[in-house]
Amino acid sequence: MISEHSVSAPSAQAEVRSATVTYVGPIAIVLLLGLLIALSIYTQSPPRAVPEGVAASAFSASRAMRHLAVIAAKPHPTGSAELAEVRNYLIRELSAAGLTPQIQSSTLFKSSRGAPEGGVQNVIARLKGTGSGRAVLLMAHYDSVKGSFGASDDGSSVATLLETLRTLKAGEPLKNDVIFLFTDAEEPGLLGAKSFIAEHPWAADAGLVLNFEARGNTGPVIMFESSDNNGWLIDEFAKAAPYPVAHSLSYEIYRLLPNDTDLTVFKEAGVNGFNFAAIDGLTHYHSPLDNLSSVDPNMVQHQGSYAVGLARHFGNLELSRPGTRNDVYFDLFGRMLVHYSSIWVMPLTLLVGALFVTLLVLGLRKRRLTARGIVMGALALLVSILAAGLAGSLLWKVIWMFRGAPSIEFLQSRLFLAGFVAVALAITAVVYVLMTKRTNSESLALGAILWWLLLTLIVSVFIPGGSFLFHWPLLFSMVGVALMIWAPQHKKFSTLLMLTLCAVPAIILWVPVIYQIFIGLTLNFVAFIMAMVVLVMGLLVPLAFTAYPTARFTRSLSTMR
Repeated sequence: MISEHSVSAPSAQAEVRSATVTYVGPIAIVLLLGLLIALSIYTQSPPRAVPEGVAASAFSASRAMRHLAVIAAKPHPTGSAELAEVRNYLIRELSAAGLTPQIQSSTLFKSSRGAPEGGVQNVIARLKGTGSGRAVLLMAHYDSVKGSFGASDDGSSVATLLETLRTLKAGEPLKNDVIFLFTDAEEPGLLGAKSFIAEHPWAADAGLVLNFEARGNTGPVIMFESSDNNGWLIDEFAKAAPYPVAHSLSYEIYRLLPNDTDLTVFKEAGVNGFNFAAIDGLTHYHSPLDNLSSVDPNMVQHQGSYAVGLARHFGNLELSRPGTRNDVYFDLFGRMLVHYSSIWVMPLTLLVGALFVTLLVLGLRKRRLTARGIVMGALALLVSILAAGLAGSLLWKVIWMFRGAPSIEFLQSRLFLAGFVAVALAITAVVYVLMTKRTNSESLALGAILWWLLLTLIVSVFIPGGSFLFHWPLLFSMVGVALMIWAPQHKKFSTLLMLTLCAVPAIILWVPVIYQIFIGLTLNFVAFIMAMVVLVMGLLVPLAFTAYPTARFTRSLSTMR
């Protein structure tokens, strides 16, 4: 006679083996998505600095750093004797390069707050081209704030332009002239740029301005602003920038900040242009820490890749083109720029709306969706966002209570960022696991998508430059929900693979933006950052519950006990 014990033992072992196998898929997906997240952040890094021994026609950050050693030797605020030394150095270097530099001494702002007694003194030079079209103007300011060496802001840009001049002269002559403008008194109120536009005859020749700024001393250089009606500009930018880090949401964010740059003056005068800046390393901004040793040569190399690449490209184009519609654009892994006209924003919004309605109707007919479940799905995402935001605010206040005012280094701590993100993920997981006891995962997923659809409509109307963050993740996520509703259960692996692919757009588009917002705004905005993380998690519901349904997880745990 066979005992019950002899039957149950192999059965229990089989259950454990089955549970173990079941973990393989989720673990593989977590590792894959984790790798994709790390890659999305890592590939935003600037290119490596090129040594001095490189070919003369190539930009070298090492050569630029030799200029920076002189420019950032001392603090050099506008009107100071130290700034005069920097100005004399610029004159010598421009002359040595075969140009005829000039000093624009303007008294237009002599009595303005912060202006030097002798007025503004811009340094200007012109590299002649072979044609007679509009000129490309490369610009950086050579003054610093008081007490700061101004190595990154904006000495690194000044050094970049000097090395760019040498690089351009070593290559084939350009069709258009290239004007080098080193503005004075940018820090007190953009006075050098205002003087140039108001008084200098070359201002009328400028067809495109490339302005280089810095809010940090390391990390990628972001093209964070362009002039309006930028369709053709972005099209050409995509062709010319070898390491583009840019997205059309950045200017929408920049407009909210109380900052202006010299490009503002040119835009108001109707001149097209681009704005570039590194934002990582806020610790050094406008402080004595902004010295030569703190500047990342890789950041300088990235500046140079823009300056040389765009000067050569636009230096051979007709720059008097009329403006077109604004483009929506975003980079992929800092290597290519995807862009399309903003005229497609509303059609894409209507498309995702139509797909949602189609998915809703067919899902209800197949009885895989319920109205009650969709409402609970929408409620789950809302509760998760509010709970994560509240938790972030409370945790931040607790940290302030124990540490006092956090240092700037702490405000940009990647370790603490990871901790807050983990808290947001944990809160979201708890809320959704509780909700699965009341409805199915398909309804939960579509409920989350309902919020995304609403946000897509709002962003498309009021912030069209940010619409790419919603259109593409939403489209792919709806494909994922459709797979959950219609995919046969016996094709579980292929369904899981497709759902993983559907999650990719949300990660590669949102992770760099969330990270840049953290770098630019710091952990002071941790509640907002956690809310964005939870919002993205709402689109991963189909993948999470298909990879390892809650019911099976509970059953496995009870079996193993």
